[in-house]
Amino acid sequence: MSLDLQFAASTLGQARAVHSTRQDGTESWQVSLALLAPTAAQRDALLAALHARVGATGDLRLLDGKQTVRALAAADCDYGPVLETVEARDDQPGEAQGTLHVKLRFAASLQSGLPGGVSDGHYTVTDTVESDGTRTRTTAGFFVGPGALAQANALRPTRPERVELKRDEFHARVDFKFVELLAEGELAAFAESVSFNTARRVVDHPLLGPGLPAWRQEIGAPQTWVIQQGEATGVSAHPQAPPPRYPALLIEREVTYSLPTAGFHTRWRYLMRGTGPLPATPETP
Repeated sequence: MSLDLQFAASTLGQARAVHSTRQDGTESWQVSLALLAPTAAQRDALLAALHARVGATGDLRLLDGKQTVRALAAADCDYGPVLETVEARDDQPGEAQGTLHVKLRFAASLQSGLPGGVSDGHYTVTDTVESDGTRTRTTAGFFVGPGALAQANALRPTRPERVELKRDEFHARVDFKFVELLAEGELAAFAESVSFNTARRVVDHPLLGPGLPAWRQEIGAPQTWVIQQGEATGVSAHPQAPPPRYPALLIEREVTYSLPTAGFHTRWRYLMRGTGPLPATPETP
């Protein structure tokens, strides 16, 4: 079985070996090609054409005939796939002369799917009434990623009563806690949490042949799920549920109200789904 390597809608040749790795949101491919180049002029022309593509970006595919066996789409990446290096090698022992062996290296940074450079995160918003009647709102949680600090500060109130920020530079994590005073109102209590989850749709194909590895293909762009849920208690009436943080992505909405005899409790749960990075700054309650 032969696999054709296609990059930016152009077929570069038949793949003799493919090695791909994925770690910390980046993916790299190393592909070995064997190209027919009977003469030195043809060899030079092939190499020149490949070197001219270094730095180019486009969809990357391995094809078995017309069937895509493995793919990495530019639409699913923040950067790349880009052809980084081209390395030519001499004829292999036992092969006829006139075969040009080339090793290509491609790299890409995958979309995180979460807001503004964040790969993981969770936070809660809690309103409480102290024993002296003072009302406070506490926003606490964490973000991970190069944009973690910026996202934490986006939730920071204009006039905070207390600010706690803890930065872990090694893991690019920021833990935060903001406390602000609230004016008198009709709420006795308020609590809300927002959680993020990114899922990639993957299909595992069977073995292509004896001794060959199984192929894992990603279908479409990654999907981001956001779950926003909470509860509020009113003093003399049911509180209104806050709006969803990402209303354009809302697919499920559930709001329930308790019987007045059991207290004025309002509960809500929103399920939102996106196909790419979310807006950097969500609406605040």
